[in-house]
Amino acid sequence: MMRAHFKRQIALRVLALFTALLATSLVIAYSDYRVTPLMLILVCVGLTAELMAYVQRTNRDITRFLNHIEFDDYAQRMPAAVEGAGFNELSEAMDRIIQRIAEQRHEQEQERRTLKSIIENVPSPLFSVRDDGVVTIHNHAARRFFAPDGIRSASQLAAWGPELWRAIEDQAPGRSRVIRVQVGDDTPTRMALSLADIVVGGQRQHLVSLQNISSDLDASELEAWEQMARVLAHEIMNSLTPVASLAGTARELLKADEEAAQRKAAEAIDTVAKRADSLMEFVQSYRRFSRLPEPAMATVELKPLLKRVIQLSSAETAAENIDWALDVEPQTLTLQADSDQLEQVLINLVSNAIQAVRQKPDPAIHINARINRDSRTVVEVKDNGPGVPQDRREQIFVPYFSTRRGGTGVGLALTRQVMSAHGGSVSVSDNPGGGSVFRLQF
Repeated sequence: MMRAHFKRQIALRVLALFTALLATSLVIAYSDYRVTPLMLILVCVGLTAELMAYVQRTNRDITRFLNHIEFDDYAQRMPAAVEGAGFNELSEAMDRIIQRIAEQRHEQEQERRTLKSIIENVPSPLFSVRDDGVVTIHNHAARRFFAPDGIRSASQLAAWGPELWRAIEDQAPGRSRVIRVQVGDDTPTRMALSLADIVVGGQRQHLVSLQNISSDLDASELEAWEQMARVLAHEIMNSLTPVASLAGTARELLKADEEAAQRKAAEAIDTVAKRADSLMEFVQSYRRFSRLPEPAMATVELKPLLKRVIQLSSAETAAENIDWALDVEPQTLTLQADSDQLEQVLINLVSNAIQAVRQKPDPAIHINARINRDSRTVVEVKDNGPGVPQDRREQIFVPYFSTRRGGTGVGLALTRQVMSAHGGSVSVSDNPGGGSVFRLQF
């Protein structure tokens, strides 16, 4: 409607200007009037000026509209159009756009302030290091952490905390590690360092987050020591109780001169020696368990590794008719790990799964590897055995705790240790079809 009205107004003004020009030409050509042509020329000039002003009114309104947006001036409103000029709709549309932009800017400003307030009040120090070495502090915790130095560059950061700077340089994006940071003369604090790569304004930055975990680690270590002490006390007492009893019996038998007593004493001493050897083997196994070597990280193709584990295990259980299945998605899935340690972990899990399904009429073990929603690599070993009771799902990872008669209780503890060294975790849950799912998450 506005467009038709605008065209009609332009057409009328052009027609009026054309008529005035024609009349001026006719008067000049066919009459001797002097004043009339001058009047008609003035009318033509006036019509031309009015036509130009009418056309330029839209340009002025649009320019004013764009200036409001350019300078974030949303309080002003477009002036009302001249009555009947056909610009009412244009002015109203511009006002609506300005109002909508003002509302969106207000919402964005509120979101920005909320996000800034959240970041500012995060209890963990948060800062970023650009490729050119500029350090930006993002919250109060970071300012308090670096006070009073006020770190502004990578060189200052390296001088302030050499171990922290080395950890940032060596850290792979998306992973976490525990480091020790000493602030002034205080006791070194254990902190979890997390690093992510972001791009802001075309420049890559390392976004660094630090979290004080000293108290949490102290509590976890205390719990681990208590568990280890219980296990060691249990195993040692199981050995020392019969040893003490047999030693006392042998001592009494040695006092007698009968040949039968001497023979029984020798048997008792032999039993004591064997039990002492068993206790020594237990201590040696604990020493081996507690001295796991650092993983030699390399790119590992998962599908060939998992096929090799299945081939090894299925060859040993060929007569048990276990239904094996392997699913890797994508087929070329790889991860950074120590191939030997990872293979040993998988063999342990598969061995446990074999033990779990042996009493089933239709034993089945399914291994799959995939990328989860957090973009982390997950390997799962599923079985249709009896499953792991809820109250034992944490205990089974404690060293030397076993639910099987004759089990060593080392396999799952070693699995957790290997996964921890790889920056990952191991967990157990119910298999929807019955049984257990042991999940390795890297």
